[in-house]
Amino acid sequence: MATAAETGAGITLVQRIVGGVVGGIAGGLVFGAMMGMMGMLSMVAGVVGSESAGAGFLYHMFNSVVIGAIFGLIPGFWVHNYGSGALLA
Repeated sequence: MATAAETGAGITLVQRIVGGVVGGIAGGLVFGAMMGMMGMLSMVAGVVGSESAGAGFLYHMFNSVVIGAIFGLIPGFWVHNYGSGALLA
């Protein structure tokens, strides 16, 4: 018989959102590094009225955190283990 930890029955809304934020930060760092190597961060900074690559990176990371939180909130309901989380991503 599966335990609550295996089925995800004990995962709270806050835990799902925090998990999504952590995933958003991890993915944002990797994609932000790639954007930096391609010189795209200054273009992203244009959205907030700047030309600084640092401002573009901060704006990109903000978006990554928000999107990660939304992912944890909505589809995170169906994630019960690492395998199902990988299939949703």
